[in-house]
Amino acid sequence: RLNMYISTRQLLLTAKIGDGCIYKDKNCKTYRPSYSSVNKEYLLFKQKVFRLEGYGTSNVKTRVRNSGYNTDGVINELYIYVNKEFKDYYYMSKEEAICKLDHFGFLMYYLDDGSLNSSNNNMRIHCCDFTESEVTILVDKIYELFPVKKCSIHWQKKDCGKKYPYLYVPRKTAIEIVNYYEKFMKNEPLLSCMTYKFGLPSQTIESNKCNSLIGE
Repeated sequence: RLNMYISTRQLLLTAKIGDGCIYKDKNCKTYRPSYSSVNKEYLLFKQKVFRLEGYGTSNVKTRVRNSGYNTDGVINELYIYVNKEFKDYYYMSKEEAICKLDHFGFLMYYLDDGSLNSSNNNMRIHCCDFTESEVTILVDKIYELFPVKKCSIHWQKKDCGKKYPYLYVPRKTAIEIVNYYEKFMKNEPLLSCMTYKFGLPSQTIESNKCNSLIGE
């Protein structure tokens, strides 16, 4: 059993840096987080975490979009109903959000924006809209959580000429990360669609049948 506390606080942090965002209404009175993914079950997991802590959420909705990284244009979305405490997260800087990540928060961020090269067991974490300072803070945070070998910062040049940063996670650190989360990923049915990011067999499920969170 992992020494990892599963909380909405960490999901709110990843809304600042991963596949999510926090909206503010035009009158600056209400704030609402939302999350998106091509994997519906992954959002059902996030939905479950929020609902177990008493927050209201939408159902996971599927729509078709004209652009994006998935080839068929299908994206799933989850909305969290308005709560006054979300204001603090809306105004939180990325630097602060990164510094507050724990092992669960990093897992959610990696599932959002990370990938595994299974042929040589290293990882990449894409942080396209991060500043160089934010990326450096992320390097330090990962080393704090997994003090094996530091990640290195690389830049990928796109066809448009712009360069975007990503982290290279060296093999020894990547193996440590996989070993840390492997049991949790295998035992949480709603995350079975994401186990490929750890080099584990992946299986998509169609319904939310699990009522308990492994690792709490």
